Amino acid sequence: QSTWTPSPAEGEQPRQVRRILKLFRPYRGRLAIVGLLVGASSLVTVATPFLLKETLDVAIPQGRTGLLSLLALGMILSAVVTGIFGVLQTLISTTVGQRVMHDLRTAVYGRLQRMSLAFFTRTRTGEVQSRIANDIGGMQATVT
Repeated sequence: QSTWTPSPAEGEQPRQVRRILKLFRPYRGRLAIVGLLVGASSLVTVATPFLLKETLDVAIPQGRTGLLSLLALGMILSAVVTGIFGVLQTLISTTVGQRVMHDLRTAVYGRLQRMSLAFFTRTRTGEVQSRIANDIGGMQATVT
């Protein structure tokens, strides 16, 4: 006989979302940095078409090689900066995701340690292991 509870009902979903968001609370600063990097990367990416427009409409037709060189350098820098922002964004968001998963696993382990012996007597071992593996695996797929 099993005493394991089913997945949360739809009415409990907001509560579950709040519990998940609470796991991210210690990492708000890093998540804010990721948001800033996304915004900055978008701004830098938007600059490239304007540089290309100036290249095609002004620098090449007027034969202004100095301006052409500056615009080409601007496009190269735009690509480099966008790449750097992308790497930093991926690094920080992956680190946050892994730390959240570590915190979750630690919390689940602590909760299991506090469960009564009667719980483990009533509940099949495979059921507990399967539930933990599937639930945390699903969270990991979402978080990371």
